[in-house]
Amino acid sequence: SKNSVIVVADRNSKGEIVFEAENLNPFLVTLSLDLDKINNSKANHSLPVYIELAGHVKKEILTLVPVNRSLEMTFESSYGWVKGSAFAKHDDTYVYRLPFAVGSNVRVSQGYNGGLSHTGLSSYAIDFSVAIGTPIYAAREGEVVGVEVSNNLGGPDPQFRPYMNYVNIRHNDGTLGNYYHLKFGGTAVKIGDTVKKGQLIAYSGNTGYTTAPHLHFSVSMVDPVSMRRPMNLPVKIQTLEGIVTSPRCGDHYTTL
Repeated sequence: SKNSVIVVADRNSKGEIVFEAENLNPFLVTLSLDLDKINNSKANHSLPVYIELAGHVKKEILTLVPVNRSLEMTFESSYGWVKGSAFAKHDDTYVYRLPFAVGSNVRVSQGYNGGLSHTGLSSYAIDFSVAIGTPIYAAREGEVVGVEVSNNLGGPDPQFRPYMNYVNIRHNDGTLGNYYHLKFGGTAVKIGDTVKKGQLIAYSGNTGYTTAPHLHFSVSMVDPVSMRRPMNLPVKIQTLEGIVTSPRCGDHYTTL
């Protein structure tokens, strides 16, 4: 993200230390805050703190109260954040649609557990080989919580990663639908929009870290183990050829 999440600790009129977090991003994040070497202090919340912050929200997340007000309070702190929710519960019965126009036949250039980049927590993602400017439709209904289409750079090197255009849609189970590598200016929605399944949302491109024009699609939540990394989830997708549960490189599917 070009934006960030800021955590500030300040003393209030009661002599307590209050931690306040501000999410400068337009999308929801999960924040983790931990304290170490606490001296003469008692936290009003169990540690570490894990909390969701909506886009452009500022709120108090923790207070340290002095045990002995005549002595100094000391501590060390660390925090991290990641896009999405760690408290989502994916509806495994939900059947997604292909994110393309009805009748489109598309080829998978990298499927689940693809050797190039779909590994580890990113295993369950799908790359569809489509031309720049291909209309992209919502695979599932939800609220648009992230949009970036101001970039016009891409290439087969990690240095291009910050220039990826995208749309993120939050589903009613808390997961995110992610549509990556969109073209410059290639969005038909804005943050805060509610979209229906099958609604036009964007246009594919070749921005960010990419070897060729394609759409990268995934459904994700925050990894509940690390609480600091996104984790893709396996999904069911309806196609003319049937319900797909394990897309592989070279597969061709037709949108219903």
